[in-house]
Amino acid sequence: ADGAMRREVVGDVRKVTMEDVQREAAGDVRREAARDVRRVTMEDVRSVAAVEDVRREAAEDVRRVTMEDVRRETVDELRRKAAQAMREDAVGAIREESTIEDEDDLKGVLDQLGMNKYLGAFREQDVKKMDLSVLRDEDFAVLVPELGPRRRLQAWVKNLDSKTMHG
Repeated sequence: ADGAMRREVVGDVRKVTMEDVQREAAGDVRREAARDVRRVTMEDVRSVAAVEDVRREAAEDVRRVTMEDVRRETVDELRRKAAQAMREDAVGAIREESTIEDEDDLKGVLDQLGMNKYLGAFREQDVKKMDLSVLRDEDFAVLVPELGPRRRLQAWVKNLDSKTMHG
């Protein structure tokens, strides 16, 4: 009897089509929407009215702003923007100048050691002359893969560090 009951239930489940499922889901959604509409209270209606009052007051506040206020605000904003642009230009120029000088210094070092072919690797890794003294052996190996040139550069840096400390 249990087996027959199961087969009957399985047969009923198979008869349910996707359309039946969709129709049932749509009915659920309609019932929920109807419940939501019934839940709207006078308090909700009052809230909507309050929002409209606030909008009207804001519109009146906007109308009260005079052209003089607009001009004053615009001039102040333009002054702030101009000052900011001048600061950004000055900082950019300083950065550009120091980058060019530092890059020229690094190029000079590499030229002096006959290693100018490695300048691209230094640029790619954004390594400057001032960074040389803090590079580790692994860093030098990435920048200068060949042992001879790498050791010459490391010796130059070591010599520079000792001059800086004792000089």
